[in-house]
Amino acid sequence: MELADAGAYWFEGLVLSLFVLIGNPIIVIWIIARFGYSERTSFLTSVTVAQISEFSFIFAAMGLSMGLITQPVLSVVGIVGVITIALSSYMIVYSHQLYDLLRRTRLLRIFQARTGDDDERPRPELRDHVIVVGMNDLGRRVARRLHEKGETVLVVDTDGRKMSGLACHMLVGDIDYASTLEAAGLQGASMAISALRIENVNKLFVFRCRDAGIPVAVYASERPMREQLSEVGASYLVEARRSSGGRILRELERLQEAGP
Repeated sequence: MELADAGAYWFEGLVLSLFVLIGNPIIVIWIIARFGYSERTSFLTSVTVAQISEFSFIFAAMGLSMGLITQPVLSVVGIVGVITIALSSYMIVYSHQLYDLLRRTRLLRIFQARTGDDDERPRPELRDHVIVVGMNDLGRRVARRLHEKGETVLVVDTDGRKMSGLACHMLVGDIDYASTLEAAGLQGASMAISALRIENVNKLFVFRCRDAGIPVAVYASERPMREQLSEVGASYLVEARRSSGGRILRELERLQEAGP
């Protein structure tokens, strides 16, 4: 970074730095809130992206070497990097104090995020419940039918909007993380079902369910994946195109009665 250019373009660097320090968190708060997370979680997450990364320097240096940008542009990137990386560090350190200040001023209300705290909101202690993961058409259909039959059902998805309209217990989270399965009460569940179409996630989910000693049913469309899921320990493979809703429920009832 040429210091002479940095001095000449300090105003541009300051404006872009403010956009990163303020604009980035605003965008992330809005996105996180749309996924059903609380106001507090949305804000604390957004603070962590209030800076440009070291990759910005790499891209800018490559652009300069290829003649795509000029030296003053590289200097502006350097200014933005110095300002945002330095200030965002303090924003992260004092993120809870910043949240309390903004909450009192009610500025965060414009994002229409759910009030409260995702970590502290009370959840009922569930036992002998059925965990249904993935609220696509198949997952919603299975969850609704199980609830209608009197089962205690907990639905899990990364997008809280997909769970709207279901008269079930709900959990927003990613089952890739053991903490999500712990919050879902996997150890105390009677069985688990995954309607996800993500192969690697399903394989890990099956392994953790079998490790917890509960029967698990997962969606599988192709023969190689069905074989792999069976080897990992899937109790039942759901094929949406071939299995009717009634047949799926009969098989699930049989698995519950048989146990792991």
